[in-house]
Amino acid sequence: MTDTAAKSRRKKLIYRIIGWCATGLLTIAVCVCLFVTVQILTKGYVSVGGYSFFRIVTGSMEPTMPVGSLTLTKQQDITDVKKGDVVTFKSQSSETQGKIITHRVVDVFTSNNDVILQTKGDANLSIDSTYVKENNYIGTVIWCSGDSGFCSFIAFFTNKYSFVAAIAIPCLIIAGIILSSCVSKMRKDVMAAMDELAADEKKDNADTEEGKHEETEEEMIERLRKEILEEMNLSEKRE
Repeated sequence: MTDTAAKSRRKKLIYRIIGWCATGLLTIAVCVCLFVTVQILTKGYVSVGGYSFFRIVTGSMEPTMPVGSLTLTKQQDITDVKKGDVVTFKSQSSETQGKIITHRVVDVFTSNNDVILQTKGDANLSIDSTYVKENNYIGTVIWCSGDSGFCSFIAFFTNKYSFVAAIAIPCLIIAGIILSSCVSKMRKDVMAAMDELAADEKKDNADTEEGKHEETEEEMIERLRKEILEEMNLSEKRE
């Protein structure tokens, strides 16, 4: 095998590996997008293995949890929640219906064998107007970043629009790379097919020309044979 052929094969192998990697990354990114989209549409937030990140957007928990803080919430049984814990839940108040709130538990009691949590923001003067029950309880906060610039930057991506944009842009880039690679490969395949057709056509023409040439030679031999026979016949007659 010549050096040129070996280099060509290595180049094709490298392009093929890059294409496989790009396809794999695109597949993963699409799966993540679908996973995030389904969770946001069904639950309003993203949970992986029972853990969820949330961003503090109001000052109700200051100074413990400043605005922009990133919190990690762990899903657990509501019966394990104790007074003093900070929990995340979906508000059922008319003013904040459906919004995700993070407040501290100030009291725990039961009603009809159901655990009820009474919550309050550390910076708020009054307790929350509605209770937290099992149906709107999300989990207990196990970590908070506090006032950290880096974590605030990460917290930016907890916003669903920012998160989707952060996933969609790489997806578009990878899709563009794959599309460009596919178009380039298709162009090369088309050119190779055209070259092959041209080579076949050239070969057929050469075979045709060769056939014509052979036929002309046969005709010439036949003509010479006839002429020789005629000469021989004329010589015999003369004698």
